[in-house]
Amino acid sequence: MKSTATKLDYLQALGVDVLYLNLIHAALTNHKHDAQNYNEVTPEYGGRADVKALAQALSRRNMRLVLDGVFNHIGRSTPILIEVQNDPFSPYRDWFYFDAQWAHGYRAWADVANLPELNWENPAVRRFIYAAPLSAARSWLNDGVDGGGQDEAVPDRT
Repeated sequence: MKSTATKLDYLQALGVDVLYLNLIHAALTNHKHDAQNYNEVTPEYGGRADVKALAQALSRRNMRLVLDGVFNHIGRSTPILIEVQNDPFSPYRDWFYFDAQWAHGYRAWADVANLPELNWENPAVRRFIYAAPLSAARSWLNDGVDGGGQDEAVPDRT
């Protein structure tokens, strides 16, 4: 993020008007599909303040910032999943799909153990991701991000 802001003149001269960043969430892997926290930037990309500053710099140039977001699964070492696995009465239990039919004991994207799927049928999950005023998606928009993309469609069932 930090070095990107110094290249805005160059990008604008090329005719770029939208900067689309792939996954930047705090995660353990290099691909960042195993988000640990949707509200934090992975440290090697800077921090939340850097994203906000980049959004402001782009806006001053009439350019836009779009963040990639994959919200149908998280990382298996995310604190709420660990809590649920240790406490069957956790309020987050129905944020996931648990059943012996799945190889890992929970439904995972493409059966990859590191990517447990979120239960989008649960209104609390939808509030956490996008529906509540302080949701992950809205908090980024409040920081000046212009929009988001998602490579896997999630239906709106509200």
